[in-house]
Amino acid sequence: MVKIDTNIAEVTRDLNDLGHRVADDTQDALDEVGRFVRDEARIRCPKGATKADAASDPQYRCKNRKGRSPGTLEQSISVKGGHGYVDVGVMSGNALQYANKIHNGRGTDWNRLGPGSKRKQSGARVGEKFVDRAYDENEKEIVGKFDKGVNMAVNRFNGNY
Repeated sequence: MVKIDTNIAEVTRDLNDLGHRVADDTQDALDEVGRFVRDEARIRCPKGATKADAASDPQYRCKNRKGRSPGTLEQSISVKGGHGYVDVGVMSGNALQYANKIHNGRGTDWNRLGPGSKRKQSGARVGEKFVDRAYDENEKEIVGKFDKGVNMAVNRFNGNY
């Protein structure tokens, strides 16, 4: 006869600990993904023209900008995380209405990039749907970042045994 013995309390405690670590590491991974998408969206969002930009483009008509400086939209893109989620975009403030117009309104509210956006454009395309494209154009890298975070907890757990 063979008796197989285990400490159920210890196994339960270890599995509970794994659950907490996976949750913490998953949230950390989500937060990292959110910051990455935010940074990529800032690269892709249009940027207002400086006075020098406007002066160099005779077709550009500088509208009343209500005291906003170039880059206000860019700096308004933020990350908000909670338990098991992360939101990226312009969530509040003076730039919210403008962000919606620029993100979703090409062809109806606006048609062409101004000189500030043209000057900014180098690698990634600057323009509409800047938050959506920040995710879509980097989805493989984003999934990799998320998987890496989740796998960290599992690998730590496996290292204990």
